[in-house]
Amino acid sequence: MQPGTTPLFLTSRPATALAAKNRKAGFFIALISIMIIASPAAFAQVKVNYGDFLGTDMAFLSVTETNHQPPPKPATLWGVPAVQGNGLQFYPQTFSATSVGGGVDQAGSQLQMRISAAPPSTLNLITINEFGDIDLSGVGTGQTGTFASMSGFVTVTETSGGPIAPETIPFTGIFTPTDLSGLPNNLGQTLWKGNVVVDIGAVVPNATKAMLSFDDDLMASSDEAWTTALIQKKVVLIQVTVGPAP
Repeated sequence: MQPGTTPLFLTSRPATALAAKNRKAGFFIALISIMIIASPAAFAQVKVNYGDFLGTDMAFLSVTETNHQPPPKPATLWGVPAVQGNGLQFYPQTFSATSVGGGVDQAGSQLQMRISAAPPSTLNLITINEFGDIDLSGVGTGQTGTFASMSGFVTVTETSGGPIAPETIPFTGIFTPTDLSGLPNNLGQTLWKGNVVVDIGAVVPNATKAMLSFDDDLMASSDEAWTTALIQKKVVLIQVTVGPAP
């Protein structure tokens, strides 16, 4: 996970850049502490293959999510996608993290799929857009807040000329208005968006087959009494732009 720049609202009064950075670090120290205390046996791995989906100019094959969710959280987070043109649409119902009056909660999942272009199409761009909301309440500081991250890889395995040595393209999502929210400045509801564009054509011209694999994580912390933090992912759109035939 690679958080973005530290927002000024992590403190309720003017502070130096170092103080703001320390507050952000405190959020992650609290998260790590919870993860260490939790029993590994309580986090059972769940893998769900939703199957294959045919788009206009390509196929999305073996669309699979893999989760490590502690009970009583739901085992699956994404749900069955819908196809629209050359894209997949997810509308998660349970992809959220909530913390009330203390502690840290998290929801994380890995999504994988193979993408195969139908001749004579080629893979040019993969765009991922995510949408959700945040709800913070109570009187607190930046120790009560939320965090979102998205990062992964596109690995090209074939071009119009045939199989190639795998070429891996890393990516990290950018979140607006920010990946990290906190009291007091984000009191109430905030809508957020995550976005990344992977330019396959610029790295591997005339690509026809690739593996998309990325991690999505949401975290919520309410280390102060009488505060609550909630972050939800509600829409994920994966769109492939085809390139001209070679």
